[in-house]
Amino acid sequence: NSDGTDRTGALRVNGFHNSPLYAEINLNTNSEQTITISNAILPSTGDTTFTFDILDEQWNSLFSTTQILNIRENPHGIEPVSGQSDLLVG
Repeated sequence: NSDGTDRTGALRVNGFHNSPLYAEINLNTNSEQTITISNAILPSTGDTTFTFDILDEQWNSLFSTTQILNIRENPHGIEPVSGQSDLLVG
């Protein structure tokens, strides 16, 4: 939109086995957003470095952060982890 409203960008995630993966995000807000990343293949168990980039409409990086997340096995399958730096592998 020419007035700068209704901006859509992308979240680029590196760290999965099949990286990078992308998800659409709303650039009009700085509020927390729920993002769904489909078809992600988790790496092996252990510490893995993930990089998260916010990209604008022209794929320019607006923000980037790196986090080390622990991938661990879960005997009950894959569960969402809230408030932790762990991803669970089923």
